[in-house]
Amino acid sequence: MKKYMRHIGSKPFYFLPLIITLFSLFFPSPVLAQESKDGLILNFASGYYDGKIAAGESKTIYLEVANKSDTSTTDVQFSYNAPDGWVVEFHPSSIDILKVGSFEAIEVDVTAPANINRGDYPVTIIADSSAGRRIITTYFWVEKGANIWAWVGGALGVVIIVAFFFIYRRFTRE
Repeated sequence: MKKYMRHIGSKPFYFLPLIITLFSLFFPSPVLAQESKDGLILNFASGYYDGKIAAGESKTIYLEVANKSDTSTTDVQFSYNAPDGWVVEFHPSSIDILKVGSFEAIEVDVTAPANINRGDYPVTIIADSSAGRRIITTYFWVEKGANIWAWVGGALGVVIIVAFFFIYRRFTRE
């Protein structure tokens, strides 16, 4: 045992952590904390959506549901979590079977309530299946429609322009 103890205090032993660190930096290897249980993927079809919507109007977004696992996924059901008064409809509303490596596009119609205030509202879309659950959230910015004062201002502008036109014509004839 004494034969091995003399090497602990030697210089090569102190360089061992440095050599291991450099080796791990130059030759990285992927390490997974846990193995994934399913391969159900839920994404927006085009990546990014402009989340502006007017009060009382609908907007259509498209989702892509994919199966990247080793087995088929069955009974994919869609649901949502949104503020009160929001209506979300899925077309199709469910997928019976999603084979290995396949995907399907889902059309989602989102309708904002007519009496909603201006602001940013989250809409969470949930996909439940035999393989597990996936959740994706998007935000919609609601702006109120044109109010009465915009119409009054526009009408007043037209009246002023017409009045100047008649005044100009009246005084240029003399």
